[in-house]
Amino acid sequence: LLERLPIPLVLEKIQHDIKKCTDLSIQCSEKSHNIYVESEQLLLQELGLTDWQPDDESVAAKTFADFQNSGRLDAEYYQPKYDEYLAKVKSYPGGVSTLANHFEQNKATTTFSLPQYNYIEIGDINVGNGEASFNLVQTEELPANAKYVIQQGDILISKVRPYRGAVSIIDFEPQNVIASGAFTILRENGAIRKEVLSTLLRTPLYKDWLLKWNVGSSYPVIKDEDILNLTIPVIKQEIQDQIAEKVQESFALRKESKRLLDLAKHAVEVAIEQGEDAAMKLLTDAVNN
Repeated sequence: LLERLPIPLVLEKIQHDIKKCTDLSIQCSEKSHNIYVESEQLLLQELGLTDWQPDDESVAAKTFADFQNSGRLDAEYYQPKYDEYLAKVKSYPGGVSTLANHFEQNKATTTFSLPQYNYIEIGDINVGNGEASFNLVQTEELPANAKYVIQQGDILISKVRPYRGAVSIIDFEPQNVIASGAFTILRENGAIRKEVLSTLLRTPLYKDWLLKWNVGSSYPVIKDEDILNLTIPVIKQEIQDQIAEKVQESFALRKESKRLLDLAKHAVEVAIEQGEDAAMKLLTDAVNN
């Protein structure tokens, strides 16, 4: 069937410009990824985690008092590697703090006065690059867990399957956007920059460490308070600035990649619906700008 699918034969010049847009889009996407990797490597190097691995010890000896203090009886919670993660983070020369000391939790809810909202759920976070997308949903069709009004700069942290690293910074101006209650939503309010926290929580150590606080058997999740009480290093300000600059550059390139790809697709639509001259003008104006 695909062999019989009709396709438009647009001018070679238009095809060339469309190819140029898609090639540039791919280049921006790859550069965005590489710069983000640089930010993570910079953070791992600062924390001494580049080649660090916990010991293979699988047995932890605990007293009854330990169980009383934690309220946990499951073996997962007491894996020795979690104690090593904590000790490694605490060894950072700049000192440590808790996430709650530097971020405030956003619990703002909506009155659902509009007929429809842009809704972000867990599956709308790209675990590869941290990008958040959303879908327009009629208010009466929103799930019961649709709760929080988000703002630009908010950090969304998935409480479901935290090992996937579904952590995102809202780097756009949201219009009537609400997020699932399956996120802990934070706002920068201290000496730790949001770009640093986002990068930190997406590192292998923190993605694995968050599993310590999983609760529930059929649908395991972590709680808001466990995220807020998480121990984090107070990274040197100059390193934070470098990480934030790289993350912001990565975001800008990601947006440019999307813009170029959308332009290429739109040019094909314009060529079909409005003619090749209109498509040529669209591409020319976009390339020149």
